[in-house]
Amino acid sequence: MIKSRMAIAAALLVMAGAASAGTDVSAAWVNDYDWRGVPQTAGHDAFQLGATYSADSGFYAGVWGSSLLSGSEIDAFLGFSGGDAEQTVGYDLGVNYYGYPNSSEFNFYEVYAGLSKGVFGAKLWYSPDFIGTDESAFYLEGNVTVPLNGGFSLLAHVGYSTGNGIAASYGGDKNYLDWSAGIGYDVGNFSTYLKYSDGGDNPASDKTFGRILFGISTSLPWSQ
Repeated sequence: MIKSRMAIAAALLVMAGAASAGTDVSAAWVNDYDWRGVPQTAGHDAFQLGATYSADSGFYAGVWGSSLLSGSEIDAFLGFSGGDAEQTVGYDLGVNYYGYPNSSEFNFYEVYAGLSKGVFGAKLWYSPDFIGTDESAFYLEGNVTVPLNGGFSLLAHVGYSTGNGIAASYGGDKNYLDWSAGIGYDVGNFSTYLKYSDGGDNPASDKTFGRILFGISTSLPWSQ
C-alpha cells in the first residue's frame, strides 16, 4: 500500500503539470470505493486520480484511475456534452472503458446518455459485455444536488441495474437497486461528502448493505 501511495503521489505531480496546460485534473481519497452500491475495495480506503481535456465544442476525453486492494483500475472515456442545464436542458453522450491491468478478463466498456436540468440529472448506461461476462446490462441512475448556504449541499442518488450481465457477474437476480443520500461541503479548493449508501438488493456480498461513505477531493491547478 505504501508503494501504491507513493506512485499515486508521483502521478499527481505529473498530472498537475498537465493541468497548467489547460487539462482539468482531480485527486481524491475515499474511505470506501463505492460503485453502484457495491464496494470495490472491500470497505478499505482508495486513492483516485483523473484528468479530463474539454474543448469549446463540447467534446471531452480523459482518464481516471483508482487504487484497489490488489492492483488498480484505470478507465478511459470520451464524450460530447452541450445544452444549458440552468436555462433549458443539458445533455451528455459518451463511452467509458474500464481497465483492470492485473485482471484484464474483467475489462469492459459502457456507452452512456444523460440529461440534466437544474439540480436534477439522469443517465442511462449500457454494456454488451458487462464485467467480461459476455452478457449485457443496463444501468439507469438519477441524481439530485441541492445547493445550501455556507458551501453545503444535499446529495441524493438512486440507481437500477438490470440484465443478464448482472446475474452472471454477481449471481442471483438480474436486477437490483442502489441508493445513497447525504451532504456535501465545499471549502477552499476542496470538496467533501458524507453519505449513507445501500446496495443491499445486490446478492454479491453482505458488504453491499448500508454503510457510511466519506470522501475528499480537489482539482488542480488550485485557484488563487
